[in-house]
Amino acid sequence: MTNSNYHSSSPRLSAYGSNVHLVYQQNIDPNTVIYYKRSTDGGTSWNNAILLTDNYHSCDKPDISVSGNNIHVVYLRFVIMIYLYFTGIPQMEEIRGVQKQT
Repeated sequence: MTNSNYHSSSPRLSAYGSNVHLVYQQNIDPNTVIYYKRSTDGGTSWNNAILLTDNYHSCDKPDISVSGNNIHVVYLRFVIMIYLYFTGIPQMEEIRGVQKQT
């Protein structure tokens, strides 16, 4: 799929005529990203990979479907939300709606 030093996995293909479309995931520390490639000659040669996602959130399980000129790509995107709670700062407690007991 790639000449990169990073591990690629989960390839998914979809074809329409001689056009073959490929999506796959690649582990780029610390996250996993999704790439897309296309061949217009039945898979003999491929264009350069196009990065579909950013490296700020891990993405997983790509899939692809093609109908004529329409290309549909889906994948899971993992977002980790970290909430920091500060004590002793009245403004933060008011924002959270916490009643401070005295």
